[in-house]
Amino acid sequence: FEKLETLRYLDYLKPDGMVIINDTELYPPSVNLGEAAYPGDIVETVKNNFKTVKVVNASDIAVKAENIRTANTAMLGVLSVYLDTIGIDTWENVLRKSFPEKVIKENLIAFDLGRKA
Repeated sequence: FEKLETLRYLDYLKPDGMVIINDTELYPPSVNLGEAAYPGDIVETVKNNFKTVKVVNASDIAVKAENIRTANTAMLGVLSVYLDTIGIDTWENVLRKSFPEKVIKENLIAFDLGRKA
């Protein structure tokens, strides 16, 4: 996900809900073609309307984990800090069961880096 996706789903959240934003910007074709402008105030808009907002560059974290496809796992790591009633062992066990063996290591690294973000 990226910042613009955040705006698409805000209507589903309560004002006291938590929002985790990936600070990455991916421009849709309409923006690349000059037919539309990319909103410049996404983070500010969210912070003005929600109590708990965490901005993290999950794409950079995924690069550090040596697999760009682990960005969502990094976001899950951020979420896990807020959902502290679920133990770290449970999170890691679910990750181990959710991914093929060849990508478990990168996903666990991304998850841990997300927790520290």
